[in-house]
Amino acid sequence: MDSGRDGEFYHYCLGASLAAIDPKKEGRCMCEIFGNYGWSEGPRLEKYLADHFMVQGINHFVPHAFLPKAYPDPDCFPHFYAGGHNPQYKAFSQVILYMNRICNLIFDGKAVCHTAVLYQAEQEWMGECMLNQKILRTLMENQITAHIIPEDVFDDNNEYHTKYEEGILVVNNNYYKEIYHPQNI
Repeated sequence: MDSGRDGEFYHYCLGASLAAIDPKKEGRCMCEIFGNYGWSEGPRLEKYLADHFMVQGINHFVPHAFLPKAYPDPDCFPHFYAGGHNPQYKAFSQVILYMNRICNLIFDGKAVCHTAVLYQAEQEWMGECMLNQKILRTLMENQITAHIIPEDVFDDNNEYHTKYEEGILVVNNNYYKEIYHPQNI
């Protein structure tokens, strides 16, 4: 059964690109995490997910669907404490402490990223084009960090502080030596 979900998009496109290029965001990027896996999610998967997103530049997290309702609440998985019924609660708290520590360490950091990928929305309106996740997958598999940039960075109002310096595109103090453009197919 096809769920209509694009795993490449979720794995390669979700990251902190806009937080890096939009001066108003000041590098802050939030992710709602953990609620979609139900009781099968344990500390090992939680740490894997946290590491994946922190490497992508996410520096604020909110546990998904966390409510202090009485156990069991079928709309709130996993029940992190569950009135003492969740045997993995202590391990979960260690994952949260780890995430908090790493996020505090990386909060004011700046990714070394010299590659930009132009967001494909405008190209899609003109017909089929290569999707960003295909480009980003190839870059990531070759250990090349990239930001997705919208065409808005080239607007006359210059809210992204865009300029060119010696042939290099600069967007909010991010220096891009290479720019990938999703071509129409």
